[in-house]
Amino acid sequence: MLHFTFLLALSLFISCSQSNFDKTLSQFDSELDFNGIYTLESFNTNPIIVLGKDVEGNKIKIKLIGKSKGKEDDYKKAQEVLNLFRSQYSSNVLPYPGQVTLISSCESILLPQLVTDNNMIIYKFFSNDRLGLCICSDEKVKYFQYTFFLKTQKGLLFAVDLFLLKNNNKNELKSYLKNLNLDKMLISPKLEL
Repeated sequence: MLHFTFLLALSLFISCSQSNFDKTLSQFDSELDFNGIYTLESFNTNPIIVLGKDVEGNKIKIKLIGKSKGKEDDYKKAQEVLNLFRSQYSSNVLPYPGQVTLISSCESILLPQLVTDNNMIIYKFFSNDRLGLCICSDEKVKYFQYTFFLKTQKGLLFAVDLFLLKNNNKNELKSYLKNLNLDKMLISPKLEL
């Protein structure tokens, strides 16, 4: 009986935390619903950022980037997000005294990439276990980070970062996105990387 009570309490806790991710998004009038796929890990209200995790260890970060003022403005806001990411990959002179001879940069295989499929345009980055970008060492890459942009019917713009585990081959981007059913909200600006 004690074992059954523990399992019942555990399943209630899990279902509550899964719905908390979707409830948190609905508090911000986001119109986004992931049908309990993600449990809530954290959220911030200024700026609005919600972080969730699925049962396999993949993560999702949703950030409100503004209210839509038209297609051109949407693309401009999306470009600003990408510019922030891109700035982390610029070549840097290493801070050593004397003559500068070493420059730090990533191998081309670990630089941001553009992923296109039909009308979907998604940006691929490489992240570590703390979801940090500019991981220029393949051993430190834990997640493939896929960034794309959504616009809801109410005109809210979101940057969505999917963090799919690097070592989990069954998590192909196309099938993962199909399960999320976000294609009607996806805006696909081909922006400068």
